[in-house]
Amino acid sequence: MFENFRVFETEFAGRPLKIETGKMAQLANGECLVRYGETTIHVAATAAAKPRDGIDFFPLSVDFEERMYAVGRIPGSFMRREGRPSEKAILSSRQIDRPMRPLFPKDLRNDVSIVCTVLENDYDNSPEVVALLGASIAVSISDIPFDYVVAGCQVGIVDGKTVINPTSEQRAASEMTLPCALPRTRSL
Repeated sequence: MFENFRVFETEFAGRPLKIETGKMAQLANGECLVRYGETTIHVAATAAAKPRDGIDFFPLSVDFEERMYAVGRIPGSFMRREGRPSEKAILSSRQIDRPMRPLFPKDLRNDVSIVCTVLENDYDNSPEVVALLGASIAVSISDIPFDYVVAGCQVGIVDGKTVINPTSEQRAASEMTLPCALPRTRSL
């Protein structure tokens, strides 16, 4: 039924990383479901077929959608709908946008939209890092011109030692938490 369904698994920083593609969002140019530990994010990347006329910039839109059900909360009677994006969601969108935007071709004028939806969050694995990886994968496997792969992680210092992707307990004890993103040319 799903001819393009693929699953890739590895271990990163002592936790399982699983990437599935080809099963959801069939009309998107590229999509993937990324699981890191118990944190699960779905990323869909779409692009307009034709360039937008009369603009001199690249119209990239990155949305990081965190839902209350991802942490086990269901809205009550008064606030049934999700409100506007939180400050953390806006900053997470920027964390994805900033490393990726300069890597697109300079003359690209097609509207490109990347939507990262948090489906599950376990607090030990940062959803921003998972979403950055998912966004890079979704755009890379699509027909959108993008010849790079962007990887990200968080770096913390716990008891004088560098820790990659610290857990929530390690982040609380960390002297520093630094998000990092590294682009690399995709070799064919």
